[in-house]
Amino acid sequence: MRRTNRLEDQQVVGLQQISTAITLGEAIKVYETHLKRRNVSSYTLQHEMDNLRAVVKRMPKDTLLLDISTEDLEKQVFDEMRQKLKAVTINGRIKTIRRLFKVCVELNLCSVNVANQLTKVIEHPQSFPSLTLEQFKKILSVIDMHTFTGLRDAVMISTMYDTALRLRETLSLEVSQVDLDQRFFRKVPGKNGKIEDIPFSRKLAGLLKKYLDVRGEFSTTALFVTLDGKPIQRRTVQDRIHNLGKLAGIEGVRVSPHTFRHSLAREWVLNGGDPYVLQRVMRHSNMDMVRRYIHLWGSEIQEQHDKFSPLENM
Repeated sequence: MRRTNRLEDQQVVGLQQISTAITLGEAIKVYETHLKRRNVSSYTLQHEMDNLRAVVKRMPKDTLLLDISTEDLEKQVFDEMRQKLKAVTINGRIKTIRRLFKVCVELNLCSVNVANQLTKVIEHPQSFPSLTLEQFKKILSVIDMHTFTGLRDAVMISTMYDTALRLRETLSLEVSQVDLDQRFFRKVPGKNGKIEDIPFSRKLAGLLKKYLDVRGEFSTTALFVTLDGKPIQRRTVQDRIHNLGKLAGIEGVRVSPHTFRHSLAREWVLNGGDPYVLQRVMRHSNMDMVRRYIHLWGSEIQEQHDKFSPLENM
């Protein structure tokens, strides 16, 4: 059957849109608007924009999007990065530029996602700083629980260790989100913009109840506050946790908020916890990170097995 010579209206509109000359800088603004409409977290938005700023340092903002090829991105942007940056950083930026082009293709601002063909760097198995249970107990033991700040710090780090909440998520918690009866932090916005209820243990519930009784009423709704009743600042928490690690004599591992998160993952793997449940607890979008945890701490599982196997101890 012979085709008709006349194009449909939607085809013409699509071609007209693609022919519109949009620059890389304008495309970044389009992508930023797209992320805001998706209501992603401020952390995600900042991360994506930082990655794109690193790209435009090496490729001018006024470069037409239609003129950019995979080879241009390789030579002008990523070849230099490969000489200076870690594989995980480079691959993160490649993912971001791919997402930008994907959105532009969907909006008919370009016809092909040229970033799909970018060469990712091989990432070698990544180690994660983590604390043993004994090290965590040492940190708790140096905290003066007879002071408000001491109790607050103990509850704060126990929250991160028990729930795998990130520091940003922990500091954004409000009193109204604490459900002591059902043992959940309600409606917590995560890194990927998802709103989730985060479960916590009975022991943490007991600590939270004690802290809430001492915290009292303040004008601020923040869960974790200073003596003056103001929300505690990120830098303050990082410094206090670092100092607690030094006071407890912890060596060979960086004591930081994120270390508590990795420590939960380590204990989970070593104790034979379900990896799919761990993915949900850690709130990873897929199993890739959980596989890294298992790869990293799997040898310790073997050591534990050899140590406690009844056959080995006959």
